Parts: sequence; structure tokens; C-alpha cells
Amino acid sequence: MIKHFFSNECEPTVAPPKKRARTDDIQRLQRAVDQGRWWMKNELAKALMDDGTEEDKAKAVSLAEECTALGDDDAMLTLAEWCTVGKGMDQDLERAKELISLAAEKENEDAESLLSLINCSQEQETVNLNGLT
Repeated sequence: MIKHFFSNECEPTVAPPKKRARTDDIQRLQRAVDQGRWWMKNELAKALMDDGTEEDKAKAVSLAEECTALGDDDAMLTLAEWCTVGKGMDQDLERAKELISLAAEKENEDAESLLSLINCSQEQETVNLNGLT
């Protein structure tokens, strides 16, 4: 049970919303990307997804796809999370697993752990990915 931030009662609610990315942070990240710092694209994608309009979310997915195509294992995990929960796109668990596998092949420790969890869970015929969001 999470204590609701407006009352003294415990109820099964979600914690207060995450702090939204500020506009100046998004602008700073965009300038970095515009200056050729391609490795900042994934950070920009996450900021746009968390704090953007539907158009921004589409751009976020596009940026994460670009980073993934360049072999960025962190972007692969970002995109896998979005595929898992259907954030900014349709839910696609198979694609999420493929992306996690690709990141694990690049020796990303988080991806290796997630892949191990998925494989163990599949043996038990249940997967609990609630902690990814």
C-alpha cells in the first residue's frame, strides 16, 4: 500500500507522478543532438516521451529507433520498455524481447539480467514486468 499524498489513508494508488522533464532540458538536449552529439539522442527521446505531446512521443520513438539502428544498447532497452508497456506505440512483447536480446549480446548488464528473468519466467509460463515502468 502506498500512502496517498493527499490523505492520511493508505490506499492502493500510484505514487505521485514523476517530475516532468522541463522545456529547457529538452531544448538543451536538442541543441546537443543538433551539434552532432548523437549519443544524446536517447536522452532526448526519453525526455520527449515523458514530457511531450503525441507528436513529441512519435519523435521520441523515431529517435530511439535511430539510436538502436546505430547499436546503442541503452536505446535498445529504452525502446524495449516502451514496446513492453505500449508507451508511444502499440504493445509488442516479442519485439521487446528481441531488443533486450540484442542489448544483452552487447554485454549490457541490465539487458542480461532482464533476459535471464524473462527466460526463467517463460519456464514458469508467467512474466511479471511491472517493475519496468
